[in-house]
Amino acid sequence: MIKNGELIAPLEVYGEIEIGKDNIYDWCKNNKEMFMDVDECQIQKLQEVKKQYDKNYWENEINKPKWADPWVIALGICEEAIIVADEKNRQNRIPTISSMIGLRCLELIDFFKEIGIKY
Repeated sequence: MIKNGELIAPLEVYGEIEIGKDNIYDWCKNNKEMFMDVDECQIQKLQEVKKQYDKNYWENEINKPKWADPWVIALGICEEAIIVADEKNRQNRIPTISSMIGLRCLELIDFFKEIGIKY
């Protein structure tokens, strides 16, 4: 899927994962071609995404060294993509914000089922 350009993420996700330097980071490092640079579309759509967040939550998170969530959603809008996020559907979380914008968001296990991975 990565080689076919079907599995993508914003470069901000790589930066957020890089902080942990764990096994996921090693996998990401070996698959860096899936991480897309910020482009004009993402920058524009980020403003639309920002409006969906609670203002105080946004201000707290955006000032952290790395916060990829809104960039994931902005990229999803620009690429008309399905988002995969292993988070609960709660306020200010990727599934909730995605839904508010009209993007489909799958939990990881549902993504695996959808692409035919048996566990």
